[in-house]
Amino acid sequence: MGFLDNLRGKKLAPKIIASINKYLGTGTAIFNINDTDDIIRKGYMYNPNVYAVIQLIVNAASGVPFELYEVKDKKAYSRYSRAKNSIIPTAKGEYYKSKALEKIDNSELLDLLANPNPLQGEVEFTQNVLGYKLLTGNSYINLVSPLNGVNKGIPQQMYVLPAHLMEITSSGNAYSPIGGYELSMFDKNLKFKPEEVIHMKYWNPNWDHSGSHLYGQSPLKASQRVIQVDNDNYTANAKLLQNMGA
Repeated sequence: MGFLDNLRGKKLAPKIIASINKYLGTGTAIFNINDTDDIIRKGYMYNPNVYAVIQLIVNAASGVPFELYEVKDKKAYSRYSRAKNSIIPTAKGEYYKSKALEKIDNSELLDLLANPNPLQGEVEFTQNVLGYKLLTGNSYINLVSPLNGVNKGIPQQMYVLPAHLMEITSSGNAYSPIGGYELSMFDKNLKFKPEEVIHMKYWNPNWDHSGSHLYGQSPLKASQRVIQVDNDNYTANAKLLQNMGA
């Protein structure tokens, strides 16, 4: 029985849940301790090595087309998932894939991914999603759906939100802690409902009462000192050249 099961079964003291709700009050901003704005400026925008690595990954990944599959055999799919995640690929993986999945060539979802919004195509959209996740540990996609008509509630456009400017707001509920998302930009705050945003993130082990674990950990966070040393070396060498070696 897992942690949430223990909570639901009230095997943990109710005071723990009350304590969590005390700190995660409804509408309270949950701050991201990653300092992602600094990571972007001093990493991707300042360090040529970080820039090169991120570009290499996003350019390669964005060139891979999206494919859509329908699960036709759940048992085979479970076995395929285990084989796919194995360190050593096996022939069984492809066998179970053929049994478990059926490729879908025509779909509104594929059309949306190919043309996510009037300003971006599939490649640039994918680069944005992957780039923000690699830099900040988080990617936020805003789903825009009609309020009325036959397509009411069905996403027709998708926009990548600037991850380093996003904040999660608390619902005050320990079981479903995310109350919404907020974008702070140009002295304006744009608020989004949970169902209007797809939040993709890396695992963050820093679980605390302030909700830090609701954000993904930036892959560059563990490398901040290495990046700083690298930046300082570039700065020192530049000053040395400017001073003619003095």
